[in-house]
Amino acid sequence: MIAPGGEAAICARISEGSIKKAGDAGWLHILGDFKPVRYEEKPAPKINWNMWMSWASGNLMMHRKEFSELCRDININPIAALQFFLGYHDGWLLIPLYNERNKIAGIQKRKGKLKRFVKNSRAGVFLPLPIFDYPGRVLAVTEGWTDTVIARLYGFNAIGKFNCLVGDEWVSYYVRELGYREVIIFSDRDEVGRTGAEKTKNFLKKMNKVNVKVVVTPEKDLKACYEKGKKLSDLLGNKQ
Repeated sequence: MIAPGGEAAICARISEGSIKKAGDAGWLHILGDFKPVRYEEKPAPKINWNMWMSWASGNLMMHRKEFSELCRDININPIAALQFFLGYHDGWLLIPLYNERNKIAGIQKRKGKLKRFVKNSRAGVFLPLPIFDYPGRVLAVTEGWTDTVIARLYGFNAIGKFNCLVGDEWVSYYVRELGYREVIIFSDRDEVGRTGAEKTKNFLKKMNKVNVKVVVTPEKDLKACYEKGKKLSDLLGNKQ
């Protein structure tokens, strides 16, 4: 999260150089002449995100070459990526986030390593569309959209949290609504990722009464494991 003028930022992972912890959001870093003011949330306009994404999805079909280039830039399988009702606009790949009412709450946009939210977006989780028609037995929970795509390539139905420390209530909702009894959380290897995974594990055990296991990835994250040729058996041997 970045202040409008770029003079301050909150990072979910880097604590070095910060002035304090800002709750689950991360650590507050002062980058310039920052004068904090009390935040007053303005009423969000009513946006039909489903209609927005339907238009953007059609636009994606007209920009297939650009879509292929975007997938190449982030080294992601385009066929697996398309399971997420993607869109395209002005050079950005658009990825919907779903809330607990099975509706799109907002849109994350990506261009290479850049990640932004479309204005007035609300938080939610990344969901592959087949999850609603073919729930399966085991649900994988990942951090970030690309790891959710990779979980699909490993054969899982998956839900992706956009931040390792935020979104447990939405994961809990879909575990309950889709009837999962077993959940595997793929945790990034760093300390923040492991902390977030344990937080999600404890929340799901309390709220959903399901069998939950944490798998700490032997590489940086699940995507790095896939790129290094790690088999699913290599990952599942590292459960907690």
